[in-house]
Amino acid sequence: RAAILDTAACHKDRTISKRAIEYIHDIITALLVEQSELPHFHFNEALLKPFENLLSMDSCDVDVQDQIVGCLYEIVEAHRTEIRSGWRPLFGTLRTARNRPVHLSNIIDIFHVFLETDNTLVFANAGLDCILCLLSYLEISGSGGSVAGATGGGGGSDGANEDNNIRSSDFLYDALKFLERCSSILSFMFNMPQCPNLHSTYKIKGITYTHIIDANIPNSMENFTYFGQDYLQSSNEQYMISYRSLHIDKETITKIDELDKPSGVLKVWFLLLDGLTNSLIVCPIAHQSPILQSIFKLFKSLLANPGIEFGFYCINHLLIPMIQDWLRYVNKAQKNWALIEKNFKHCCCMTTDLVVEFIEKSQTTLEERIVIGSEQSYESQKHQQAIKKSKFTSIVRPVDNLKYSKLRKMGSVDEQPQPAQFSSYYTKKEEEVPSATKIPTAAILALKQLLLVLIECSAQSQETIARVGVSCMKHIIFSTGHIFNEDQWMVITSAIHRASTVTMAPLRQLIFAFNENSNSFYGDCANVKVAARRDSTLDELQRVHSLAQQVFLMDNQRDMINSKLNNNVGGGLNGVNGAGT
Repeated sequence: RAAILDTAACHKDRTISKRAIEYIHDIITALLVEQSELPHFHFNEALLKPFENLLSMDSCDVDVQDQIVGCLYEIVEAHRTEIRSGWRPLFGTLRTARNRPVHLSNIIDIFHVFLETDNTLVFANAGLDCILCLLSYLEISGSGGSVAGATGGGGGSDGANEDNNIRSSDFLYDALKFLERCSSILSFMFNMPQCPNLHSTYKIKGITYTHIIDANIPNSMENFTYFGQDYLQSSNEQYMISYRSLHIDKETITKIDELDKPSGVLKVWFLLLDGLTNSLIVCPIAHQSPILQSIFKLFKSLLANPGIEFGFYCINHLLIPMIQDWLRYVNKAQKNWALIEKNFKHCCCMTTDLVVEFIEKSQTTLEERIVIGSEQSYESQKHQQAIKKSKFTSIVRPVDNLKYSKLRKMGSVDEQPQPAQFSSYYTKKEEEVPSATKIPTAAILALKQLLLVLIECSAQSQETIARVGVSCMKHIIFSTGHIFNEDQWMVITSAIHRASTVTMAPLRQLIFAFNENSNSFYGDCANVKVAARRDSTLDELQRVHSLAQQVFLMDNQRDMINSKLNNNVGGGLNGVNGAGT
């Protein structure tokens, strides 16, 4: 009978298809009323599956889709407590129907009813499906409201488009609110003494999500030589500078399985944040700001619950790599930075503040744990050391500078014992400088990754993006530098050196065209000209002219060339030539 009704629901005759949908609705309603699903059974999941199957068929027309969504709303409104396992195919149906969100008010009510359910078993069974459904709506909400697409033609459809954009914007805020509600439910379940296993986590059981940033800058003019290379090679007192302190060791990265509980609640939480951060790149520009607010609201809440370990894991493998992916996506797609730079700058600054806050909190938390450990009895300390040798390694590690390495041979001190549950998060070293600051390895990973991303930002041709990269690096140094020891400062100085090398590489290429104390106007080894695009604005021309003066002219030469600015602006392709310095 089910196969007959499915076939009839896709019939070309609207009368037949409408009646078939009504029959399916009546059957579901009757079974929900007459019998209650027992715990750990999934009869209702099979009961509501036909609606999901119908919407996945290509032969299902628009009117049938609208009728099915209306039927789902009626079922939820009348039998919200009896659906139970039927929520999973229900959200699957809504995901399939997301391309035609004509019943936004009904869809909002369905999510509201589910998230206000007091039964944690219901959320454990269908919570992942609810989250994935909400994230799928973020991808299409306001697809017509993109700033880039706002230049379309007018006509009678303008009013309808504006109405759709308003409704989509309203639904965006509702979807973000529902995702925040899902996060709070997961937070509550994480603290439950016996958290129920979340259904469908077997699909993501093998997740070892350790996405880290790429340290190589694409299309960079950097030639990987060191400052003053000739002098360094001829001097025995100087040593080559290496970027090994910025190296990321993938083998020491904590896996999510080491942090998660058997229920899989952290994996679902991680997927929620993963979908939210990924939607930021592809969503309409008008929706980036509210999504950014939700992202950082959820990331900041991780500090309180489930804790700083999971917070650093999400920062290292979601937030910081997302910034790099966003930056490269804009450059690869050749999108207009003028429309995106405000939100991108805001994201970089907020991420920097978040990492600084987490680093400071991680040191405070560790100091408190050390004090607690020092108050334990001698027998308890011996017992903990006998159970498991902690991986507690201080951040003082070997470096390439030979002089600097000699400073490492200092007296060692006894290690403070740590609770066993934190042994997978902090590392321990056999020999340790007494004044060394203990910072989690996850915090060092966040510091390295953020610095590498900011270096890539500083190497961008877009001046505003380059400036925000430098400003964020400065903020990190001034805010957290007082808690760093030699090894962390080696990371900082290596990052500054690399940023200087990358950003000055184009300038060095230009300077190489001139000999020392050259009087040549166009260059000794090459013909140097600075050209502006024909479509450049007046402000852009003036900025290029000013930068060319700073690079190629002496102070006493700038006044002479300024008088020619007005004559050069009128031409199409404006050349600004410079003398060697």
